[in-house]
Amino acid sequence: QIQIMAKPNALLPAEQSRGRRPRIAGHPPAPHPMIMYLHGFRSAPTSTKDRLLHTRLQQQGLGDRLWCEQLAVSPRQAIDQVEAAIAAQDGKPVLIGSSLGGYYATYLAEKHDLRAILINPATYADRTLQPWIGTHTNLYTGETFAFTGRHIEELKALAVPTLRQPSRV
Repeated sequence: QIQIMAKPNALLPAEQSRGRRPRIAGHPPAPHPMIMYLHGFRSAPTSTKDRLLHTRLQQQGLGDRLWCEQLAVSPRQAIDQVEAAIAAQDGKPVLIGSSLGGYYATYLAEKHDLRAILINPATYADRTLQPWIGTHTNLYTGETFAFTGRHIEELKALAVPTLRQPSRV
């Protein structure tokens, strides 16, 4: 009797044809990673993008895999907040960042070797947000906040001049 065995590290054909994340033959499928959505400047977890993403994940039975919290106004505090959430995960999360959240996601993907999806990311946030120094209102919560020169300096410290692995982002 001849037994046909999959080659070590061979992708299962079903995984290739269905556009799913590939898995190795003979190994159980990997659990779905946590998806961390980082909103933009003056935005909130109740934004349209977050609600659409959450709805879609719920439809796929993955609603519990989404992390999205109100990010601090201070870029340094926002990064600390997300890094604490990353550290609490069992595996490596996938980041999704929109606008300023895309700037944060780029920095975090580089620092922690994570995958990131960027939606209209702020690429030079320290320059593009300079004219926004002052008092603002969050578009979704109605809260007012001050955006200061100190925040611009914090954004400069997060700049990623060159991606080490562009395929990850």
